[in-house]
This record gives sequence, structure tokens and C-alpha cells, in this order.
Amino acid sequence: RIYIGNLPFSATETEIKEFLGPYDLYYVTVPPHRFIASRNTGFAFVDFKSPEDAAKVIEELNGKTISDRTVFIQLAKPPSERRESRRGAHGGTAAEETPKDVVALAVEGEAAVKSTEMPADLTPRSNDENAPPANSTGKRPQRRRPAHKRGPPKEGIPSTTTVFVANLSYSCTTEKLKDYFGDYSPEWAHVALKRTPAFVLAKLAERGVTPRPPRALGFGFVRFADEETQKKAIAELNGKEFDGRAISVRVAIDSQIEKAKKEENGEVDGDEPAD
Repeated sequence: RIYIGNLPFSATETEIKEFLGPYDLYYVTVPPHRFIASRNTGFAFVDFKSPEDAAKVIEELNGKTISDRTVFIQLAKPPSERRESRRGAHGGTAAEETPKDVVALAVEGEAAVKSTEMPADLTPRSNDENAPPANSTGKRPQRRRPAHKRGPPKEGIPSTTTVFVANLSYSCTTEKLKDYFGDYSPEWAHVALKRTPAFVLAKLAERGVTPRPPRALGFGFVRFADEETQKKAIAELNGKEFDGRAISVRVAIDSQIEKAKKEENGEVDGDEPAD
């Protein structure tokens, strides 16, 4: 997989494929702009069938132009490496002093000069024996809240008729999903959508900008007549390729299905998309 940056905002998948020429590519991903329908985000990812083709593209096309814009091409980094590089660019490693550490040192220095340090026997104490010890400034460090975990809920009642389908293409629609499961006579299908918040729609309307239609979030649900059909669909389609992507098919949870039905009926706020 390679990364192509500095693309024109009007570049399409077809134009990128023409730019890449005869190389045996597998899939082109051009992330759309979050709110403006006529723009992309200025970069793309391209998957090739062989690492040799990817290396040739980087060697021969890096620095070339598309619509008067000079693009740069490199191997795409895994998400973990991208996070590390961003972390290094905004403050260094964890071993380096943080802004809070610098403030603490400044307070200590000022206190030493003015000789106004609080005696040890007058240091405020907490009645909480489990509270973390105070630092050199006399203040106790704040406890961090556990990070919110995204994804399907762990608790809930497994459905006996509905499946959860993940890793769908962002261009997938409810009709396409239902047609794909057509051999199993689905009774209902739904693709989760990312809707533009109302306040953003208002701002775009003021500027005369056409908002992008709701975008698929990459997962959906399909309901069958009975549990036997549900299990058969899972056994036969889990891991199969659909619209260029290997999908994951598993038993859905009741809370997921309820949220999907609310979204389908327009009851989910655009500021809070379904998980």
C-alpha cells in the first residue's frame, strides 16, 4: 500500500488510476471530504497486488504532477507508526518534560527564591488513604478517566435472526447489501450512515455550499426469517469479498439493531452517529 499526498481536491479514482498507468493495482481509496460533496481530502491510498509494483510507482512517479500539483508518494505507514510520528512532532517522547512538569519546576524555583515553601507539617492531607501522594507543589495529580472504548457493545442479547456485517465499502448502500444476501431471502437490511450535523448544514447553507449526502460508516445489518438461515449466512459469507473488501459477518446484538432502526426512522441525531 502506498500513500499519495498533495492531490488536487477534485481528483477522482479514475484520474488516479490513469496517473498510475499500467501498474497492476488492486484498490484505490480516495477519502471524501467530511462535509463538502465536490471535494476530497487531498490524499489517497493505493493497494497493489505486488510490492514490486508499489516500489516502481514510488521510484518513477514521486514528484510528478497531477493537474498542476506536485504529488509526493511513499509507502503507507501502519496506524501505530503514524500515531508515533505525530506524537514526536508535537512534544517529543514520554520521557521528556511535559508542560505541567515545566510549570511545576517554575513554581518550585519561585518558592525557593521567596522562601515561602510550606512546612512539611502543614502540607494539606487527604482523608482518602487510597489517594495518590502529593507532588512537589503540594497538589495531588488528577486521576485520568479511563478511555472510552468504541465498537460493538459487549453486553446485550444476541439476535437469532439478524447479522452484523462489518468492513463494508463506504459506497455501499442498503439496496446493495440486501442484494448481496439475496440467496438467503433477507427480510430487512440497513447500512449505517454518517449524517451531517444540523449546525454544519446551516453554515453550509449560508455559504451556498452543497452538503455531501450521508456517507456509509462501513457496517450494516441484515435480518432473515429464522435462526437456521442466519447461521447459514454467517458460515458461508463471513470473510468473503464484497465490493472489493473482505467482510465480517457475525451475530448482531439487540442494542445495535435498535439503534439501527432508530437511525432508519430518522430518530438518531446527526451529531451522534450510530456506533
